[in-house]
Amino acid sequence: MENRLSMKATSKELRILLIGYFGHGNLGDEMMLHAFLYGLRDRVKFSACAISGSPDETRQMHSIAAINKFNIASIVEFMRKADVVVGCGGSLLQDATSFRSLAYYVGLIVLSRSLGVAPVLLAQGLGPLRRRISRHLAALALRRCLLITFRDEVSLELAKKLCAVHDKAFLTADLAFILTPPYEAKPPQENLWLAVAMRPWRGVDEVLAHVADGILQLKHRISAVRCISFSRDDIEVSEKLSLLLKQMKVEVVAPRSIEELWEAMKSVHLLIGSRLHSLILACMLGIPSIAISYDPKVEAFMKGWASRFCIPWEGVSSDAVKERLVECIDGWRELRDNAMEFAHASKGLSKLNLELFLSKFHCPCSNGSEGT
Repeated sequence: MENRLSMKATSKELRILLIGYFGHGNLGDEMMLHAFLYGLRDRVKFSACAISGSPDETRQMHSIAAINKFNIASIVEFMRKADVVVGCGGSLLQDATSFRSLAYYVGLIVLSRSLGVAPVLLAQGLGPLRRRISRHLAALALRRCLLITFRDEVSLELAKKLCAVHDKAFLTADLAFILTPPYEAKPPQENLWLAVAMRPWRGVDEVLAHVADGILQLKHRISAVRCISFSRDDIEVSEKLSLLLKQMKVEVVAPRSIEELWEAMKSVHLLIGSRLHSLILACMLGIPSIAISYDPKVEAFMKGWASRFCIPWEGVSSDAVKERLVECIDGWRELRDNAMEFAHASKGLSKLNLELFLSKFHCPCSNGSEGT
């Protein structure tokens, strides 16, 4: 079955159906899709269609076709025409946000395989899987995939425990690392800017109070704070934090595109973030960061380059925030170099996602390829 699936792409262009949390106003997910499309366009001719919560938004942002995630008839129609179904980054197989989300993505993978279309999962985080049935469903989906790449070792090891994936599972890195940042962080001179990218989660008000207090204790060293919303869901959290920091100069920004996100991170010297892709972007730019970890994926990422600067969500305190900020300010250059070194290594691993993917379809490379 695997050989037949891997050889299906015999047309002049590779036809891809993309699945992920697209069209929901989360720039981390949109950045992974953007990076995947960007990486493919220099390598192969393809056409792409994404399953989206907001097809119009996806078409406008990525210049590809898109269909509504609840339009099952259209999904089946596009899936029958596709050469491959790609889970494009993220943590699709998890039940922390909802069991329904897990069931939905497992259903798409099983449907894909039943229609003879190769399912592939790229740069995935796996888990949390808190229910026994969740682990069973995740294993079911993993067994049906032609190729699986994971963005961290914790996810890869969990996959191996769930089912036999040794011959088709590989360790890579998040798809966002494919991108080349338009600039690098510069050392703070007279004015030091701190970016904060927090998300809603259980007990967020208490966490925000600790974060704000830790920052306020260093207002003599921090010139200004920029609260960046990586998702529409984060805007209220950013506004709450800005009120807690009213003694300082504070900006609240809500980027709506990848370009606006790069702009929001410009002139920033330090970051406090709970959003995974705020930390990934900071790493790519060479910005020393402090993670407030609400999920194992955040801890897994920070373990690779700055584990000391990862504070558990449940264990956050104003003193911990203050101490890590002082360390980041005093050791800025060394921490910047560590971040850039890790980002460089991760870029190579991220490109491996594309190489492994294309090798399964024996795709000849072609410059100037486009999605439609």
